[in-house]
Amino acid sequence: MNKPAFGFLPIIAAILLLLSCSFDLSKESNPPDEQSLTVYVMGFAAIEKGMKSAADEYNLYRARDGLHSVRIEASYAPSSKMAEKIMSGTPCQLAILEDDNDRKLLEAKGLAGKRNMSLARFGVILESPLVILVRKGNPTNIHSLSDLSSSGRRLILPDPEAERAGLWSIIAIYQAALNKTNNLDAARSALLAYRQNIAAQPTSIEEAIKLLKNGTGEALPLYEVDAMNAVATDNNLEIIIPTVTMRCEFVICLMDTSGTAEQRDTASSFGSYMVSEKGQFNWTNVNFLSPLYEKLNPPTRHAGIKTFLRVDEIGGFVKARADIYDGIWRKP
Repeated sequence: MNKPAFGFLPIIAAILLLLSCSFDLSKESNPPDEQSLTVYVMGFAAIEKGMKSAADEYNLYRARDGLHSVRIEASYAPSSKMAEKIMSGTPCQLAILEDDNDRKLLEAKGLAGKRNMSLARFGVILESPLVILVRKGNPTNIHSLSDLSSSGRRLILPDPEAERAGLWSIIAIYQAALNKTNNLDAARSALLAYRQNIAAQPTSIEEAIKLLKNGTGEALPLYEVDAMNAVATDNNLEIIIPTVTMRCEFVICLMDTSGTAEQRDTASSFGSYMVSEKGQFNWTNVNFLSPLYEKLNPPTRHAGIKTFLRVDEIGGFVKARADIYDGIWRKP
């Protein structure tokens, strides 16, 4: 005589109970990695890709030390806008700025300055050469920064008040002419000739690249990292690397008053990772240059550059801005 099927029900129930207990025990013994802290970071748009990979790598190092992961909450804006936001109270424990002038503004307000200079070479964490973006085939035969001062050119310059790439370009044109002639009057004349050639002054890098593609101007001086991103998505553009060009410097700024002590300490730790050899390798992978580990920089990409101009050679960025941009460019 067959036994009733429901005789197996107690056994099945027991198995399900054991499985359920086993699952619950597993959850208790292996709790999920909770993100216990958020650090607020600001940077200019070109660093976005590198910042994401830097945050991931930093959390791997924390995990190896048995520490909870940290959420790196990053926002991106031109350097001048970042400084304005921070001074108006927007939470930020670490910023990567496009020039030393913006950092000094924050230091003058008492918001930063206690740890920056010791974290990297005078706070410089990343670099990018100034290159010239042109349409494919370089139809107007531009090869050097001095070519941009030739009569009759039509050029695009990002508004230097809105985009610091424009300000670096102005300083580079002047310094390249000074390097070539060793004559202040000749450098001034080259800069004023360059100013005469500006056909458009858009307020963003994206708009500047769009204008170039649409034929508004012949050339656009730009950070190499932005130019490389542009040609990666549009094969109608081409990069010209001048034999004499500026090595644009970007600085790290740790805030002294924003957030909790734990947030500021973690931001400092994250900054220390980014200036380490491993951290700098991450940035060279996204087309920046390392100012701290020259061996990490590509050996062939800049083989044609004979002279890298340094803003320190003309007194530093703050002085260059005052003397060249305010003292010459903005004068009628």
